[in-house]
Amino acid sequence: FFSSHILSEMEAFCSHVGIMDAGTLALEGCIAEVLQNLRPGRAIRLSLVRPDGRLHEFLSQQPLISDLEATSDTASFHLEGGLQEAAGLLKMLVESDFALADFAAREGGLQEIFEEVSGGRA
Repeated sequence: FFSSHILSEMEAFCSHVGIMDAGTLALEGCIAEVLQNLRPGRAIRLSLVRPDGRLHEFLSQQPLISDLEATSDTASFHLEGGLQEAAGLLKMLVESDFALADFAAREGGLQEIFEEVSGGRA
C-alpha cells in the first residue's frame, strides 16, 4: 500500500489503483482495466512517413473517432471499439495511400485516471 500525489512516480511500480475523491473511494482496480472502464475504446497515435494534407480531413470523417488532434504528418485520437475497429481503420488508411510510419495504441496512466474521476480538480 502506498499513498502519494506524485502520480508519475507511482506509475513506475503500481499495478492497481484506488482513487479517493471527496473522502470516498471513487474507484479501484487494475490500472488498465480502470482506464478501459472509464473510457471504452483505444487512444491511438499515428505518424506518416511524409506529410499528407488529407490526414486531418480523412480522420475527422470517421464516425468512431473523437478527440482528434492532427497535423499533416501526425495524429492522436480516441477510437471507439476494440481490435477489430483499429484494424479496420488501419486498413482504410493503407488503402487510401497514407504512408504510415507508426500506428499504435497510446497507454493511459494514473494522471488520466485521476483527471477523469476528479473532473480535473486538484
